[in-house]
Amino acid sequence: MTRAAGPLLLLLLVLVGAGLRLQESARSEHLRAGEAGALATLADLQEACRNLVRDGRPRPDLAGAALAALPALRRLEGPSTDAIAYATDDAYVFGIASQTRRDERSGHMQPGWILRAWPARFGITGNREFQVTDDGQAWEGQNRLGRSGTEYAFPPDFPDPEIGQPRTPWWPVDLPAHR
Repeated sequence: MTRAAGPLLLLLLVLVGAGLRLQESARSEHLRAGEAGALATLADLQEACRNLVRDGRPRPDLAGAALAALPALRRLEGPSTDAIAYATDDAYVFGIASQTRRDERSGHMQPGWILRAWPARFGITGNREFQVTDDGQAWEGQNRLGRSGTEYAFPPDFPDPEIGQPRTPWWPVDLPAHR
């Protein structure tokens, strides 16, 4: 090996390391963008659900009607049912489950919903999963199962039984303001 080969080899290794670091930085930004987009879509779905039940009457078609209010989402017909509808925007998969609950003050039944979102391709379009309920509380989870699209760990629980429990991989987050 000549005297010039050593420094050139070192320079080559530094450039390869810098290139790998830039690639991982871009991947990280892509994941964060996918997760931010999922939260924004959940905020839009939350607003659509609120508008659909504003009159206080139950809506058996709530899941489908809420998805219809967001034309950017493509409904996944195969796994969808009357009670739970699924859709995707290529980065995340969204699930909407309608539910009714009794109002503690009046005792009347009220329409409600649970919204879920998880990456369409874990580690590529996002890592985290999210849940929002009709009371407006949003949760972000670590997605320890690596839930991905409709192939792995599908369907999710509506609601996830670990949410709100001590020492779980879920924590409260704020939804972005409605667009």
